[in-house]
Amino acid sequence: YKTINLISNKFRTYKILEKNNLKMPLFFLSKNLNVLKKHVRMFIKQKREFVIKPLESRGGRGIIICSVFDSKRVRKNAKRIKFFNFTNFRFDKAIFKFGPVIIMEKLYPPAYDVDCLVIKNKIYSVFRKRINQYGIPYLGNKFVNTKKNFNIKKIIKILNLKHLSDLDFFSDKAGKPVLIEANPRPSGSISLCYKENIPIFSYAISKFLKVKYPKLDLNKKFKS
Repeated sequence: YKTINLISNKFRTYKILEKNNLKMPLFFLSKNLNVLKKHVRMFIKQKREFVIKPLESRGGRGIIICSVFDSKRVRKNAKRIKFFNFTNFRFDKAIFKFGPVIIMEKLYPPAYDVDCLVIKNKIYSVFRKRINQYGIPYLGNKFVNTKKNFNIKKIIKILNLKHLSDLDFFSDKAGKPVLIEANPRPSGSISLCYKENIPIFSYAISKFLKVKYPKLDLNKKFKS
């Protein structure tokens, strides 16, 4: 319960990750329009792209991106997200439709979905790169062999994640992965694992039910 209560609140999640020396973007909590205006004006004055997202929401609902560089194609594919730039951003009470919001420095592609399974302190991870960075993951996602440091082990320990989790990452300007969300459930695109003969979901269920299942091998190499 404590873990779910923590990771359901993006601000608390970001604060505890930052406190444990994981690199996070600049972020603030806004509980009303006046506070949000102050933060937005600061980002615009610094010409720093930013994202506004509900403190607690699912599936990209209520997200606003103030971006200079995202192409028309990227914006069109992100059907649940509203886009603005520095000159046409509009303040609206509807921003708080889902409650308080976080305003944070914008991150960049590549974006990654990581299915993470913890069984008796052993961690299994499957990495997929999003082709459709803001859109529905299972409509644009491919497996990757990556040598980038995602700090998976450290994140799992900090957030006390157990069993099967879905970790979502974007990248900072240097290309380093930054965690933006942790979900206590399988990812929306976990079915793709079966296409590559990696039955991580079945393995998780078998371990929970304490029934035998073939050993899970995640050492498979994927086409780039």
